[in-house]
Amino acid sequence: MKIGKKRVLIAENGVIELKEFKKERKENLDFTGIKYRRCTFLNIDFKNVRFENVIFEKCTFQFCTFTNCSIASNSILGIYNTELINLNFSNCNLKNIIIRKSYLKTIAFKDTFLGQCNLVKNSYEKVKFIDECILTNCLIKGTRKRFDIQFINNRKNSRLNLASYVGGFNYNIIDFFNKGRPEFYNEISNSYLAFANQYLKNDLGDKYGYCFYESKKADHKTLKGWRKLKSFASYWVCGYGEKPFRAFSFSLIIVLICSILYLFGGVRIEDKVIQYNLNNVFSKSFLTDFLYCFHFSLVTFATVGYGNITPEGTISIIIANTEIMFGVLMIAIWTSTLVRKMTR
Repeated sequence: MKIGKKRVLIAENGVIELKEFKKERKENLDFTGIKYRRCTFLNIDFKNVRFENVIFEKCTFQFCTFTNCSIASNSILGIYNTELINLNFSNCNLKNIIIRKSYLKTIAFKDTFLGQCNLVKNSYEKVKFIDECILTNCLIKGTRKRFDIQFINNRKNSRLNLASYVGGFNYNIIDFFNKGRPEFYNEISNSYLAFANQYLKNDLGDKYGYCFYESKKADHKTLKGWRKLKSFASYWVCGYGEKPFRAFSFSLIIVLICSILYLFGGVRIEDKVIQYNLNNVFSKSFLTDFLYCFHFSLVTFATVGYGNITPEGTISIIIANTEIMFGVLMIAIWTSTLVRKMTR
């Protein structure tokens, strides 16, 4: 490695390996066509640096500041398997930056443009977006181990759009390493809520719903006893109020189960009684009788009345009363969930 007259790093074969840079001021440097591998950057003040087709692989950045830095047009700044610790970015243009499989700890982005950024399979600890950070068309997915992100809006709000995507958290890794430590799940829940609130501030209600759903999934892992049971039921029945189709599907399952139970419990259609047992379940009229029981189950669930079909026997009466209670509850849940989605 050499340093040119303008203090521009000149790499042999375009790769710089196993170098340590300490307390050097890198003002007005142009990093062009360079790959850093297993390098360390300590206490460096990056000012007005323009990155053009630069790759950092398995590097470490500690206690560095980036001010008015940018990425050249039609080029990339790729950061892979790198530790980013105690860094501050201010008034930077990091459009199209790629950060993958890296560890970000105590990072502050202030008034920084991160449009079309690609943040994949990273771990985030104490990462802050301060004031007007632009995250339009950004991609954040495959997050693992830690997810601790905050938004601080003292002067302006961060900007997101419909193409800004925050994916689900990879719980397989955190469950293995941090099982029994609820604070990690609280961080995940709070981070998703932070993104949800930013979506609301940008009038993106649909995106809010997804982040709220993910926050409740994380919060579920911190609960115990009766509260965990209620959370479990809410997840499967209506997706914490964000999945109306799930409530509809659950209702349909109840209707189908009760239809089968009525076949064996017995229902009366005028002078005919439908009641099966294991010996006559394969009779020719089974399908027709099942449709009658399904119709009876559906109108019972919807609490619109029996019509000319009535339950026959104690067992069928108990099933019908139970289904009516489920129907009242599920119709209310489905309606409120649907209205919640539509009015947002």
